[in-house]
Amino acid sequence: MAICGGCGAETTRTRTVFNDKTGVVVKEECDKCAPQSFDPQWLTARGATPWEAYPGKYKKIENHDGSITWRSTDEWRADSEAKIIKAYEKADAADAEKLERKRRNRRTTPMTEAEIHAATERWRPVLEDRQEMANRSYNKAVEELTQ
Repeated sequence: MAICGGCGAETTRTRTVFNDKTGVVVKEECDKCAPQSFDPQWLTARGATPWEAYPGKYKKIENHDGSITWRSTDEWRADSEAKIIKAYEKADAADAEKLERKRRNRRTTPMTEAEIHAATERWRPVLEDRQEMANRSYNKAVEELTQ
């Protein structure tokens, strides 16, 4: 930890600003007194390994070749597996609920003549406009090719 020369705060990040021409110290600042001049902490921070973040949840083991390995405790492993299984069960339950809702709300009888006529009349203008636009594009392309 360092002590900031500008505000006196104890911090891990300080910056000393010098005058370019004379090389004299102009000011000293830290992320407490000048947060706008520092990148956010999360941007420069190093991610911790699991055994550093949770030292009580891992055991240090020495392999036969002398290398060091960290192995999670049985309780931590069981908790992690339970969380993963719970997440899958939750996703499966959501899918099952959607499927059940679809089964409850599905149509079981064919459309009547009146329903067919109403649907046809509703969508006829849209489909005719789309067909007319396709015909115009086709005719324009044919004209460009024949010129």
